[in-house]
Amino acid sequence: MSIHRATVSSNIDPEGEGRLQVSDPATGSTAWAARVFPIAAFVAQDVPIGAEVWIAYEGDDPAQPVVLGLVHAPSRRDALARDLEALGDAWDRGHAAGAIDADADGDGTGAGAASNPYR
Repeated sequence: MSIHRATVSSNIDPEGEGRLQVSDPATGSTAWAARVFPIAAFVAQDVPIGAEVWIAYEGDDPAQPVVLGLVHAPSRRDALARDLEALGDAWDRGHAAGAIDADADGDGTGAGAASNPYR
């Protein structure tokens, strides 16, 4: 079994199975590929179109590619920015609901208001 470098051409599986459409320049083929999900990596993350991935073929059949992983690791900064945005949104929702450190009128701008540490 050989491993090929391919490019993701679509990340929206029409059958809803989480597959990626990949283009393999070595074989000239484009097909929907199942993905390997490592046990410790159940984090919701989309694989962007254009990302380079490693693929192999189930039973050496080019019609049955399997995405083994990314060629290049995703930026940790992207994940941090996403997490901080989610924390900022949660902070804002808490203050809109009248959190204890919001100001008297609840708009978060007056005396006693705590600034959002995530923005």
